[in-house]
Amino acid sequence: MQKYKIVFSIPVHERLEVVLDQVINIQTLNPDSCVVLHLSPVFDYVHSALPLDEFKCIINNMGG
Repeated sequence: MQKYKIVFSIPVHERLEVVLDQVINIQTLNPDSCVVLHLSPVFDYVHSALPLDEFKCIINNMGG
């Protein structure tokens, strides 16, 4: 099990493209950190330009 010095915990309640930008920024500025996303099953992701399945695929391919 890998230990991280910094862990970011993000409750996802914004459009998915905003969250993706935030994760990319965190990973760029803190490459040895861990980002934990808390996806709400009741949040309305419909207004995102990025579909939820595509968002999950991108995040998983980032090493999550």
